[in-house]
Amino acid sequence: MKKKTRLCIDYRKLNAICKTDAEPLPRIDTLLDKLTNAKIFSTLDLASGYWHIPLHEKDKEKSAFVTNEGLYEFQVLPFGFRNAPAIFNRIIRRILNKHKCSTFACHYFDDIGIFSNSLEEHYAHLEQIFKICEEENIKLKFSKCVFAKDEINFLGYEIKEGCITPDNHNLESIKKLQPPKNVKQLQGFLGSVNAYNKFIDSYAKIREPLNQLLKKDKQWHWTAECQKAFELLKNKLVTKPVLHLYDPKLPLHVFCDASQVAIGAILKQPDSSGNLHPVSYHSRTLRNYEKNYCITELKCLAIVDALDKFYYYLHGKKFIIHTDHAALVWLKNVKNLRGRLFCWSLKLSMFYYEVKYLNGKANVEADMLSRHPTAQYIQHSVHLLELDEIKTHQNLDNLDNSKYKKINDVLVLKKKNLFKIVVPFSLRRKVLQNAHEQFGYPGTQKMINLITP
Repeated sequence: MKKKTRLCIDYRKLNAICKTDAEPLPRIDTLLDKLTNAKIFSTLDLASGYWHIPLHEKDKEKSAFVTNEGLYEFQVLPFGFRNAPAIFNRIIRRILNKHKCSTFACHYFDDIGIFSNSLEEHYAHLEQIFKICEEENIKLKFSKCVFAKDEINFLGYEIKEGCITPDNHNLESIKKLQPPKNVKQLQGFLGSVNAYNKFIDSYAKIREPLNQLLKKDKQWHWTAECQKAFELLKNKLVTKPVLHLYDPKLPLHVFCDASQVAIGAILKQPDSSGNLHPVSYHSRTLRNYEKNYCITELKCLAIVDALDKFYYYLHGKKFIIHTDHAALVWLKNVKNLRGRLFCWSLKLSMFYYEVKYLNGKANVEADMLSRHPTAQYIQHSVHLLELDEIKTHQNLDNLDNSKYKKINDVLVLKKKNLFKIVVPFSLRRKVLQNAHEQFGYPGTQKMINLITP
């Protein structure tokens, strides 16, 4: 069988003087979201995609190249030209939009995906696409086309009725990778894995030991911790993690967390039984200045970062934030917001959300004045202790009653025209522990302000 000649032309000089075409490329996540409710799929491959686009007569000479058989120039858009991807993408997009088939077809360069809810509907969609190809003189490479399947490989993923997993072929390649021996090999491994980071929970935290080896002037030293991170990242992928495709009709749930190393979030949606399934994972390591944040600020950062990452899904819709920390309460209550706290508060105000607290030690509620007729005397109540517990310990501590006033058998101290509950010595440690559970660790002075406003 005679081998075909493939042209590989160096257009660096031409590219250097060409103005960049700013046509935005399709977002793969956005394309995949279109497939949410589809059950039948086809993928079409355009034969020599760029060659579908003719060059202007005056521009053909610019594509000229030298061979041992003479000088040639292209009649069509050549591979290697810097603006070829943008030009090709724009033309295919315009063709699909002109024929109003964006509701059942999407494209990424020379790959066109067709998706339908039933086989009959799919045949009608295919017929329409074939007519468009004939009308627009688009040629398909039949050997690479796949028709009417309930599961397909598209854009590096396996897709089947609302679920998505990494492509088996790509996973096999990752599985065979050996531990890297230098920075270049490590960068290659991380590049392969990073393409599927949205499938890996706590991705940034896991890869942190590997990140250290990428730092400038860092001596290469492959430790047991690095090996563990390498194996864990591989195992997380080769076990075929499954994500559900985003469905705009279903409720959205955001789970956030933070540590001293990284922040992360999971976007989830319920199935027909109400069970939550991940749509996407997100995580990143902390920047150097962020490592100085207290844990409460880190929890806030995790939430704000998640809203940024999932903005496309969340903006304009009601969703639920699940957290094991009262970071949002703290952010709402903290006084005189400035700098990043003000920016975070402003960003949160743009979203319509409800907060639900995850399992953890329940905060003890003791709003003394919500159950007693002396509410006018105290401006702020901290939900840290039960009223009966306060009374009992005040009596046990033998406090000097002459220094205080009694309201409903509870000792209070008047300060700046406010009556404040006298916390017995035996309960002060408990107050601090409960306050830390409710407010986190905002720092000494901030904690004092929260407990004693």
